[in-house]
This record gives sequence, structure tokens and C-alpha cells, in this order.
Amino acid sequence: MNAHVVRFGQEIEEARARLLYRVRRGQCPEVQAYLAMYGGIALMRDGMEAMDSEDSTDKGQVA
Repeated sequence: MNAHVVRFGQEIEEARARLLYRVRRGQCPEVQAYLAMYGGIALMRDGMEAMDSEDSTDKGQVA
């Protein structure tokens, strides 16, 4: 897996942990925290798919 994808995944996990911490302290409404968390996961998934597509194209394959 690409190092950028791994780093991005780690950043998403860290952001998720910060959001959940803020929820527990009452600083952030729970709905906003979960929307942000799932939005980040969707971005990560889309980025991974785009990178896989680029890798396939670079190798002369059709995605």
C-alpha cells in the first residue's frame, strides 16, 4: 500500500480520536463528530480508489 495512503489513514484515526475525546467532554455535539468521522473515512476510501486507479493506469491496465 502507498505510504501516503497509510499516513492519511493514521491522520484519520487521530482525528477520530480527537473528536471522540471532545464528545466525551461535551465540547462537540455527537452528531457533528460522527458526521466528520464518517466523512473522513469516505475521503480516505475515495483517495485509495483513485490511487489504485492511477497504479493500474501506470501499468497499462484499465481500471
